[in-house]
Amino acid sequence: MPGAESLAPSKNAAKNAKKRAKKKAEAEAKAAAEAAAALEQARIAEEKKAQQNSSSLTPAEKKVRNLKKKIKQLDPLKAKRAAGEALTEAQEAKLAGEPKLVEELAALEATL
Repeated sequence: MPGAESLAPSKNAAKNAKKRAKKKAEAEAKAAAEAAAALEQARIAEEKKAQQNSSSLTPAEKKVRNLKKKIKQLDPLKAKRAAGEALTEAQEAKLAGEPKLVEELAALEATL
């Protein structure tokens, strides 16, 4: 049938199409990698900024933050106790010290 060979691409045309597709895929992969690297750099910069901000806190503010963290760590222990699970002596001691922590936190926050 005349003209049938024009329907299918030639070997060279198919080869070039594969090369173009491969080059396009590589370019997309490179762009994705660059975007991921940029996001990672932004995350690192944000962490550094947060670290600098935390180091600019006064000692009293750091103590308040530390006390809040300790009080927050007691919540899972309270939940365990409420669920009827046995707590270790150290965990019981932490829970027993909660009123002291709350009192100290309130005193520090009053001075800020």
